[in-house]
Amino acid sequence: MNDSVPHFSTFGKNYTRRFKDTDLFEQIFSHILSECYKYKFVDPTEVFVDATHVKACANSKKMRAKIAHEEALFYEELLKKEINSDREAHGKKPLKDSDKDNDKPSSGGGMKDFTTDVPKDEKTIK
Repeated sequence: MNDSVPHFSTFGKNYTRRFKDTDLFEQIFSHILSECYKYKFVDPTEVFVDATHVKACANSKKMRAKIAHEEALFYEELLKKEINSDREAHGKKPLKDSDKDNDKPSSGGGMKDFTTDVPKDEKTIK
């Protein structure tokens, strides 16, 4: 508590370099928030919102597509487990998992990766 506060750029650099793919900052925030609740610094019965313009994220079609995709992956996994247990019961090897990265829903509004359409040994015409 008596140490000096680090320079503000230290947090940004650590965020982008050291702790990039971790949830450390989320854990710190959760801990601080729980301490604030514990000592009654936060009253959850009242909510105040500032007037900062925040883009709405309420595209219901996109959300339905995401939920449908997640449900499809869930049922696909259940089906694979059932098929593999039946195969093992009949003395067969379980099916191999596909190499597709199906568990990550696509982002970017359906943008297509055009790099797969370009032949590798073709020259670009300018």
